[in-house]
Amino acid sequence: MSIIPPRLSKQEIWQVIEELRDEYKMLKDGPPVPILDFVEFTLGLQIDPIRGLRYKTDLDGFLSRNLKSLTIDFDLYM
Repeated sequence: MSIIPPRLSKQEIWQVIEELRDEYKMLKDGPPVPILDFVEFTLGLQIDPIRGLRYKTDLDGFLSRNLKSLTIDFDLYM
């Protein structure tokens, strides 16, 4: 199974961002966005930091298949 994300233009990306800002009022305050708080408390994802993820896989993080957790490199998380 191959997952191919949709390609969006810059204008479409900004539109999605503005829709998220409207839906989640905490993002309206501007940068810096407390992204980990947003992921954990607003989206309800469990954050699973793993030591050496970036070194071993060349990934900073990934979303689980069941869309319930976000695995992230421990050093980036800390």
